[in-house]
Amino acid sequence: MRMKDNAAKNSPSNAWMLKKEHNPFKFAWDSKVAEGYSLSDLNQERIRGAVRMGIAGGRLNASAESDDIPTLLRKMQLMKNGQPTNAAVMLFGNNTEDYPQLLLRMACFKGTDKQIFIDNKRETGNFFDLLDAGIAFCFRHLNLSGEVVGLIRKEELEIPLEALREALINALCHRSYDDPATSVSLAIYEDRVEIVNPGKFPVGITAETILLPHESFPHNQRIAQVLYQTTYLENWGTGVRRMAEICQQQGKQSPIFEEGIRTITIRFKKGSGAHNVPKSVSINVPINVPIEIIEQLTERQRFIVDCIIHNASVSQTEMSQKAGVSRKTIQREIENIRSNGLKITRVGSKKDGKWVFKIDD
Repeated sequence: MRMKDNAAKNSPSNAWMLKKEHNPFKFAWDSKVAEGYSLSDLNQERIRGAVRMGIAGGRLNASAESDDIPTLLRKMQLMKNGQPTNAAVMLFGNNTEDYPQLLLRMACFKGTDKQIFIDNKRETGNFFDLLDAGIAFCFRHLNLSGEVVGLIRKEELEIPLEALREALINALCHRSYDDPATSVSLAIYEDRVEIVNPGKFPVGITAETILLPHESFPHNQRIAQVLYQTTYLENWGTGVRRMAEICQQQGKQSPIFEEGIRTITIRFKKGSGAHNVPKSVSINVPINVPIEIIEQLTERQRFIVDCIIHNASVSQTEMSQKAGVSRKTIQREIENIRSNGLKITRVGSKKDGKWVFKIDD
């Protein structure tokens, strides 16, 4: 029995797994050589355009403008032994037919389920092709509203474009590419938009804590680094918090994250944050919270209510970190919420307690 165990430990497949465990980035999908691909298979215009964005954003040295393509790719660690890597093809590939996972599935449904299609599209290509296709699909199927500010007409999608774009970039960047049968999907319903990508949250991060300050743990380090250098991605784990802030600034509900067995879903609710709050009530909040009470609250107060609805155990410290204000400010705002007729009570200990809502009679 021991001989069998030792043989299993010393098998080639197990040895490779041990190497990957000790040096995950060296053996990651995006670090591998793109077999059969050369520099001629990459879109040089896309590469140059991304470099110009990085220079304009102050993340790349201005000298990069005069570098040739092989030099740029080497500096961005997208070459190995003179060949482009999977990351290079994912980001800049002209021909991606050997990469079935470089696919974005898009659908618009009538109602709130998947019974009736209004539109159904599939786009293949590199990162920029998929991002452009996803944004165009959102413009096609989301309502556009406008108001005149001074002499300029300002138009906005019913879900903030910057938040949708950030969510698509994160999904395409951080998804698991190891399984070629999987893809990112964008689904638009009457009441929400959902973006689903294959993968799992990094160790120590959950759907409940994703909006709290955290370090960046990219699944695809090479891809993430290039997108950061070219200003398409924020670093230090700030992307999801930025999505929430953008939504709150426009009076929308913060996005909701869910982790499935092999997928991560980000859900944007349509409508204003004020009117969505009572509809998404947790078990600790009465479903008959009057709209009038919510409408009396300030944006920061609605943010606090929203935090508690989505995580009844959230602490005042966590809310202060999310909002970028002091804990005393959160305490004061909770008192203001109470004075408006929505009583918030902490039940249990500081560590294990939960928030409970009550309404004045």
